[in-house]
Amino acid sequence: MKSPITRGAVGLIVSLSTLWSVPSQALTLDETIQRTQAAHPQFRAYSALKRASKANVDTQALAPPLILSGEADNLIGNGSYQQAAQAEYILALSSVIELGGQRRARRQQALSAYELTEAQSKSRTLSLLSDVTRAYIAALASQERLRIAEVSLRLNRQALAVVEKRHQRGAAPMNDQLRAEAALERSASAVAQARLQLDNDIYRLTSYWMTPGEPRGELGLTGNLFDLSTPPGQFPQLLSAVDDALVLEMYASKARLAEADSTLVQAQNAGSVEWR
Repeated sequence: MKSPITRGAVGLIVSLSTLWSVPSQALTLDETIQRTQAAHPQFRAYSALKRASKANVDTQALAPPLILSGEADNLIGNGSYQQAAQAEYILALSSVIELGGQRRARRQQALSAYELTEAQSKSRTLSLLSDVTRAYIAALASQERLRIAEVSLRLNRQALAVVEKRHQRGAAPMNDQLRAEAALERSASAVAQARLQLDNDIYRLTSYWMTPGEPRGELGLTGNLFDLSTPPGQFPQLLSAVDDALVLEMYASKARLAEADSTLVQAQNAGSVEWR
């Protein structure tokens, strides 16, 4: 006859088997990134902002326009000369000559602003995608821990069945059965904890493209945590190099923009000449 501990463990096993079924869909990391990009409109906003900044560069590179104007004096005449034939017409062409390299400085300022916009969009995109990747890896690790806990639970169930048979035949003391039951209880508790952790990690991962009230259903992840194509000792250096390069690009773009602003102010102080 099974003890209350054993019956509790078996009940917990049944409830866990009901909770954990084969996922209806399995996501790869690429699919996760694609869903995240589709759910975040700022990716499209970054692209539009870059196009606008690039168009501004072309606009600022244009020379001052030529203005064609016309004037008419004494159109209705005066006194006995009230005829349009007595009117005077003037056709004028005018423009502005910018001194001090204003157009070049203006274009450089717009180009520096475009480079800064591009660096900022790269930084924000990389930040979001790195967060998604970390969440994916955490969920994948939790999924693997759950699988290992379920294997341990199955082995402890088999071990308890063997000990029970040995105890019934008098080949094993009651203490062995109690230890096996306690091990089964611990394994069932570990499975429940691993399942809860996996649910939390899956929820955190799917929150990057799902709303809080949207049903998630059964979702699993596809990946190999043990496929280390890059040597582990080099990965931190590679990650640090990417972060450093991005930070340096941001600072360099800001420095170029500040320098271009200063140059533009100096060029504008040189004044302009309007001709007609």
